[in-house]
Amino acid sequence: MWLKVSTAVTIKFGPFLDSTDGVTAETGLTISQADIRLSKNGGNIAQSNNVAGATHDELGYYDVPLDTTDTNTLGTLRVAVSESGALPVWQDFMVVPANVWDSLFSTDKLQVDTVEVSGTTQTANDVGADVNAILVDTGTTLDGKINTIDTNVDSILVDTGTTLDGKINTIDTNVDSILVDTGTTLDGKINTIDTNVDSILADTGTDGVKVASTQLFIKKNTELANFMFVMTDDTNHAPTSGLTVTATRSIDGGAFASCANAVSGVANGVYKITLAAADLNGTTIVLRFTATDSDDRLIGLITQA
Repeated sequence: MWLKVSTAVTIKFGPFLDSTDGVTAETGLTISQADIRLSKNGGNIAQSNNVAGATHDELGYYDVPLDTTDTNTLGTLRVAVSESGALPVWQDFMVVPANVWDSLFSTDKLQVDTVEVSGTTQTANDVGADVNAILVDTGTTLDGKINTIDTNVDSILVDTGTTLDGKINTIDTNVDSILVDTGTTLDGKINTIDTNVDSILADTGTDGVKVASTQLFIKKNTELANFMFVMTDDTNHAPTSGLTVTATRSIDGGAFASCANAVSGVANGVYKITLAAADLNGTTIVLRFTATDSDDRLIGLITQA
């Protein structure tokens, strides 16, 4: 709660509750000036300066009057009361300057005066003098710089053949030259590229793309060691380790049959199997890996003869 500096105020203080059950409101306490203790901005605790004590409002809340001396220190203000038969009660307040209080809770405005510029204290006359100096056209201040820029722009716009218009004309001439298909300019280069692409796309055996017999890794009817795959949980579909995996394969559309070798775990849900030559004795192979509580893993392979 905020308080206005050096301003009398009555605060609503409480609730005061029975010291035995901690629930029942104490409504008949006698709280005198000496019972109302204050600490100003962390200072020593002392009694309130206001001679009046507190008066009960209702529900164990008491009205505590503070005078201008009680609120004359900026910063935190702790108010504490300890009465026999009731639990101690305390509350912290923030005492702020009048201008801040009135700006937040009344019609004043926060001050934003210019105090210093470049470490030098400023007055209204100082600021006015600086503005006047800027507006005087000495050739180096604002108006002077604007005039200089304006002169330079006018100079650029004069077509001398080397300034802006002249350069634009030169660029236009060069573009026209490029667009003429002489066989070495832009159109000529595009035609050459187009011819080369057509040559590449024609599979003559030397210009087209061909795959050598040794380039594919999986060979028909040839053992493939350490073929790896991932198994996942059938509920959350996360990679799962520690499974007993069954491996089968279908060759060229035939029925699934068991793979020759067993599956072993690698780590992090990754497993491996050595595919025997018999497992790959076809052109189109489909591998199926299954395990309890896991998703089926189907993998298609194309072998090279």
